[in-house]
Amino acid sequence: MTRYLLQRANLSLRPVDQPVEATRLFGENGCPVSGMSLTDPQTDQQQKLDCRVYLQEDRCFVFLERPTPLQHEVYGDLEVPAGWWEACCDEKSPAQSDSACPDSREVEN
Repeated sequence: MTRYLLQRANLSLRPVDQPVEATRLFGENGCPVSGMSLTDPQTDQQQKLDCRVYLQEDRCFVFLERPTPLQHEVYGDLEVPAGWWEACCDEKSPAQSDSACPDSREVEN
């Protein structure tokens, strides 16, 4: 499997093996969260990814059953391959991030 980092605006995605202890994120309504929506604080531009969201301590993982577009309102879509990804929502790389998970205001059901 080819390993590479996808980065666009304030979101970085790094392919990973399935995390062993990550748990599925559920919304306040009790339903599983089915995507992420992030707003870049500097540009106010949004990007969205339809995915399953999992948490493990302070790390955020997403699972894509099939190739899925990362939608950005200015740059357009970027296809993300199927599989497990660690998501980092700041300007640091996934390996250096202190705050890998979006907070609950940035995750939509």
